[in-house]
Amino acid sequence: CRPSGEEEFSLLLIQALLVEDSPSDARMIQELLKQAGGRQIAVKHAARLGTALEKISADRTDVVILDLSLPDSRGLATYRRLHKYAPRLPVVVLTGLDDVDVAVQSIAEGASDYLLKSELSGGLLARSLRYSIERKRMEESLQRTQRELALKNTIAQIVLTVTDDCMYAEVLAHVLEFMQGEEGMFGHLDAQGAFVCAVQSGESRPSDSSGPMLRLPPEEWTSVWGQALREQRPICFNEGSTGRRG
Repeated sequence: CRPSGEEEFSLLLIQALLVEDSPSDARMIQELLKQAGGRQIAVKHAARLGTALEKISADRTDVVILDLSLPDSRGLATYRRLHKYAPRLPVVVLTGLDDVDVAVQSIAEGASDYLLKSELSGGLLARSLRYSIERKRMEESLQRTQRELALKNTIAQIVLTVTDDCMYAEVLAHVLEFMQGEEGMFGHLDAQGAFVCAVQSGESRPSDSSGPMLRLPPEEWTSVWGQALREQRPICFNEGSTGRRG
């Protein structure tokens, strides 16, 4: 569905976290971003790494602008602690001329970009933030595509090599592992259009697995899984379903 006006605005708004212990540098960077990004970049500030980690945990953060020299952490250890705590967050490292080698090493370990404080401009910083976010999205999309391809190859191998009485359960187990889920149903549509469940897991697992397969006509299709069956397409949500067979 098309996002509402408020949702569209939230998609454009970048929530940046500036981790910088120098008050004057922090004010300068915030002012540069205000001039370059207008209302599209909102900047939160933390003077210590520990405070930054708390803010990341408590609030939405799209990108981090990180000074490597902080009162509670210095050098490459600063980036490593942040990356270990929030490995999916893009990080733009701020550095001086004397720490360029350390900044380059942070790139090798996963940082999105590094910028020299002496050469900062609002346009350069804003572009770096947007680039870092988009690069991280592309990397995650590629990784997901690779995982999906590996899952499809695994399922194809199971279908070709595993006997029917074990095949359904093995396929479902691999899909649940991929989705990081605990409950699922796997089966097919019969000639009358009913969903025939060959195997299920979780709370709705039949007590007598050797009995007849569960058959659900369309009028009993509920919740998200029912919508997926009716529309004949995959549907993904971040929130769990309240339906019994979700």
